[in-house]
Amino acid sequence: TFFPAGLWLRGDDLQAALQASRIDPRESERTFAVTVHTSNVRRAGTDSNVFVQVTGNLGEGPEIQLHSTQRDAWERGQVDECEPLKLRVGVPEKLRVWHDNKGLGPAWHLHQVVLTDQGSGERYFFLCDGWLESSVGLERTLLASKTDPSTTKKEYEVEVVTSDIRGAGTDATVSIELSGDGGGSGPQRLENGDNADPFERGMTDKFRITCQNLGGLRSCRVG
Repeated sequence: TFFPAGLWLRGDDLQAALQASRIDPRESERTFAVTVHTSNVRRAGTDSNVFVQVTGNLGEGPEIQLHSTQRDAWERGQVDECEPLKLRVGVPEKLRVWHDNKGLGPAWHLHQVVLTDQGSGERYFFLCDGWLESSVGLERTLLASKTDPSTTKKEYEVEVVTSDIRGAGTDATVSIELSGDGGGSGPQRLENGDNADPFERGMTDKFRITCQNLGGLRSCRVG
C-alpha cells in the first residue's frame, strides 16, 4: 500500500493526511489504444454507455467511460476505436467492463476488448464472447491474454432436455455459462437451435455455442 504525498511539510503545515493507494506513484504513465469488438450475432449491438476499469500488477485504475470514434458505436460486428487510456497500473492483468443499460435494445454481446501499449506495442486481449444484459448481469471481469484468444475458439454442442411433467416448458430466454480448466464461456444465450419452439415439455433441444477453448469442463450455470 502506498501513501502518495507530493507536498511540502514546512512552516505551520508540518502534518498531512495521506490517502492510501494500491498504485506505486513512481510508476510512469502508459498510454493504451483501445479497440472494442462487438460480436457478429443477432441483436449484438447496444445504445448504452460503456465503461471499463483496468487492473494491473501495480494496482487498480479509475473507472472510465469509453468514447468511440464511430458516430454510431457498439454495433453488431463492428470494431470501435476509442479514445486512448492513460494509466498507471503497470502490466494490465484484468479489465472490468459494463454498461448503463440505457437506450433502445441495451443488451450487448461483446466479443473482446484489446489494449495496445503505444510505447512498447504490446497488445493485451480481453475475451468476453458473452452477453452483458440485465437477465445475466451488466458487468463482466475479463482476464488479459498476450495472444488473441479468438484464434483458439472451440464450438460446443449443448443438448437440453426439458422434463416431461405438467407445466415444464417455458417461453423465456435461456442462457448457459460453461466453466472449465481453461476459463469460462461467459453467459451464452441458447438460441437458433434445431427446434423452432424450444424448451417445451418433454422436448430435447440442441444448440451450438462458440467460445474460447475451456479445456476440461467442470461446471455449467443455466438460467
